[in-house]
This record gives sequence, structure tokens and C-alpha cells, in this order.
Amino acid sequence: MSPPPPSPSLSNPTAVVGRRIGAFLIDGLIGAAMILAYASATFTNTQFEDSVTAELQCEVINNLSDDLCLQADTTLYVGTANDVLAITLIWLAWVLISTMILPGITGWSPGKLLTGIRVVTADTFEKAGLGANILRGVLWVVDAFPYFAPIVGGALLASKDHRRIGDRAANTLVVRADSVGRSPVQTPSTVIAPPTGAVTQPTNPPPPSGPPVTTPMAASPPPPNAPPPTGTPSAYQPPPPSEYRTEPASGAPPVFPPPTAPPVFPPAEEPAPAEPLPVAEEPAPAEPLPVAEPEPEPEPPAETASRPGIDAPMWDDVRNTYIQWDPELTEWMEWSEAQGRWIPISR
Repeated sequence: MSPPPPSPSLSNPTAVVGRRIGAFLIDGLIGAAMILAYASATFTNTQFEDSVTAELQCEVINNLSDDLCLQADTTLYVGTANDVLAITLIWLAWVLISTMILPGITGWSPGKLLTGIRVVTADTFEKAGLGANILRGVLWVVDAFPYFAPIVGGALLASKDHRRIGDRAANTLVVRADSVGRSPVQTPSTVIAPPTGAVTQPTNPPPPSGPPVTTPMAASPPPPNAPPPTGTPSAYQPPPPSEYRTEPASGAPPVFPPPTAPPVFPPAEEPAPAEPLPVAEEPAPAEPLPVAEPEPEPEPPAETASRPGIDAPMWDDVRNTYIQWDPELTEWMEWSEAQGRWIPISR
């Protein structure tokens, strides 16, 4: 199954070059409308009989005076030098308002508001301040080169982040309005889900916690509180004797201790059976053989009271092995059949 298409919030929010061009044209038309409205209110108009006469008269006014003449078919609109200065100031004021002041305060100009784009800081996607917008507006001097068409800025708008020189210098971006306040979003990588019904196992299971669970044969004093497993495992110790094996829970199969080390000396071989002696008809009375007095059996050593798990190993049903408290390492140890030695129970 192919992954679903990315939502608008995950697509590139700076891919608004068409909207930026539209916003630029809208702001320019608004400025032209303001100049036209002022000229209509202040310029004088003169009607001529034909357009040729009107054109010739307009050329004379523009070449021989400081006035400004505009021709509309057979009508001439003439403004004084003061009117021309006023028109220039109106245009510059509108440029400052639409490219610096309004975007610095609100994040948009009228054209950007209508096309749904905003000027934001590239790092945080928050509204860019007045200083950043003034810098990006001043650098239109470079982006608009060669001034009859913004070739430099237009070429940079085709880059990955669609930033002209002014945007790069001011560290700003022009994004969709719904992206303001959102941190830059990267396209998430494809996540492969596990198959249905699969059971995932942890790579490293957590170590056992709490005191070991055992079933001792006889009551014994509680072992000391074992601190968290630390230190290194103690030296090799022989496997625990079978007399300390604890009984398993009722209903569970019998649990046998790990096999003990082989004896040092092999058992003595049984003597071969003696061949039968021939029976004489009248055997001579055999002399009685001296009977060796039996050697006294050594008395077994007195059993000392032991504490399973403290003085001697103790079987642990949960770990299925022997455990013992190591006073030198101050931690619980368990018998490892694979390694043939005592290791901390945390391993």
C-alpha cells in the first residue's frame, strides 16, 4: 500500500512564488490608482480637435517647461512641478508602507493579505519585525536589477527556499498564512510497521529486581538487604551441594541441581571373579584365616546450623539456578551453568 500524500502542513510552505508575483502586482496597482486619483483631482485638462494636435502640444509642454503633460486621445492632462513632486512623494510613501512598514507590523501588505502569504523569520516562522522588513525592502535595489524587470530576484525565487537577496540578508521567508507560528517541518521518513500479529521482544530484558523468590526447606533468618548489583563477579566456586536444593512448588516437575564436578580419582575397578577350586574327596581341614579387626569409622563432623543463601547456596525457582549472598561483593550471585562460575544475578 502506497503511503498517503503529505498534508498541506507537511509540504513546502515557501512554494508561493505565484502568490508573491500576484501580491507584487496588486500592490503596484494600488499605488498607481492612488497617483491616478491625485492627478485627476489636481491636473488641468484640455480638449483638442484631433489626437495629432494634442500629441504635438503635449511634447512642447514636456520639453520646454517643468510641467508634466499626459495625453489621453484628444485630451491633455497637465500638472505643475509641485504636482509632480507630490506624485513622487505619494509613490515613495506607498512603497515604504507596502514593502516595509505594513509587513513589519502585521506581516503582510494588501497584496500579500489578498493572496494569503506572510513574511516570517526563517528560524522560528514567527512574524518578522520592522528591522528585517526594512532591510529586505532596501535590498530591492539589487533584486530589481536591471529595473525594467526583477531578473536577479526572480532567478533566486526559483531556489529551494524561494528567497531573494533581501530575504537571505534579513533571514526571512515568505510563506503561506497558515504556516505562521509553526516551526519548520521536515518531511517524515517512511516508517515500516511490524506485520500484524507480530510480537516484538525487547533487545535487552531488564534485570531482575527485588529479593530472589525461593522456597527454602526450613525457616531461616532473612538475608540482608542487597544493594543494587555492582562490582565484578567473584572467583570460581564449586557448584552447590545437592543437600541445599529446595523443593519445587506443588504440581511442578522436580528440579535437579546442576551436575557436580567429576571426582578427582576414578572409582576402583571391581575384582574379577575367582575361579572355583577343585573339591577333594577328603579335604584337609582348613586353618582358620585371621580375621582383621574392622577399623573404627570416623565420626561425622558435627553439623553446624547453616542459613540457605547466606552461609550456603540456595535454589531459586524463578531463575532456575542456585543463588548465594556474596559478603565480599555485597551482592547476590547466581550459578551460571554456561560459564561454570558464580555471576551477579543482574547478568
